[in-house]
Amino acid sequence: MATEYPKKPQVRRERRIGFSLFQVAVFIFLALMFERSINHQSNLKLDLDSYYDTETIKALLASSQLQMQQQQQQVPQVSVTNILGVPEGKAQAMPSVRIMEESVERKIYGGKGDKPHLGGFTDIDMQGISPSVWKHAVSNWTVQSVIDVGCGRGISTSWFVTHGLRTECVEGSHDAIEQNMVPDKSILTEHDFSRGPWWPEQTFDMVWSVEFLEHVNLQFHFNYVNVFRKAAMLLVTHSKNGGWHHVEVHDDDWWIRKYESYGFRFDSKLTQEIRQVAFEEKTRKDERFPATGKNYYAQHVHKTALVFVNPVRRVVLWILLVVLILICMKLLCR
Repeated sequence: MATEYPKKPQVRRERRIGFSLFQVAVFIFLALMFERSINHQSNLKLDLDSYYDTETIKALLASSQLQMQQQQQQVPQVSVTNILGVPEGKAQAMPSVRIMEESVERKIYGGKGDKPHLGGFTDIDMQGISPSVWKHAVSNWTVQSVIDVGCGRGISTSWFVTHGLRTECVEGSHDAIEQNMVPDKSILTEHDFSRGPWWPEQTFDMVWSVEFLEHVNLQFHFNYVNVFRKAAMLLVTHSKNGGWHHVEVHDDDWWIRKYESYGFRFDSKLTQEIRQVAFEEKTRKDERFPATGKNYYAQHVHKTALVFVNPVRRVVLWILLVVLILICMKLLCR
């Protein structure tokens, strides 16, 4: 006689609520594709119900597309869906608009033929020249490429070029571009940031920007911040005093809060380090600038220099977002 074994009680599994990890991954992939498609689509919106003629609709579409192409050729485009991302490609430069008559007395400042908000450079500004700082950035911070934002006549740019660094320079003043002393003019870009954004095609180890920040109105910051996002670190100075078109004069804390809101991270250690290098340079009386025979006195650097690092990278942000979503969904599915 066969032995009957007791049947195991059936355990009813509770139905899990939520999405699987595979479904979440698919959703994120679709979201990334959607963002990419948005960045390359136009914002053309037509109420087709208000038109009855098919030919009229086609003509309107063709006209709108032509107009958009013309605008895209004139104004650089920035990703709206990812304002903290690194701009892709190279933006089209928008040179300064020349004026026929000089209506403002510039005194010692250059900028002849430029609009009043441009210029402000001098022949040789000893307060912004610091070979010791540049050497320190190369030897201690391993900087091998620099973009000089607001380079004036190109004194600092020339040092970077002649010392083997991959270098570019962007300047708004046409007068400064004409007087620029950089041997290779192909690395110069004339762009007025009050007209729109611009950024270079390549990325750089460092931004060098001395006596520039205070010259650009707050509403135009985003136009040059796109340049800063193409560099790993920023070495910038700001003015605490008046000067030619010094429209943004603030203390250190204001600039730190502002740039951190743009996605950069202030590095107090590197800031104090580079200020000390500039301060010690001015105490060495045996070193002189060959063109003038004067001692180095980089007051802009040792008093107001700020160093920021750029942690913003599109891939890193998306990876962190994906990991966070996966963790949350895993917890919800338990």
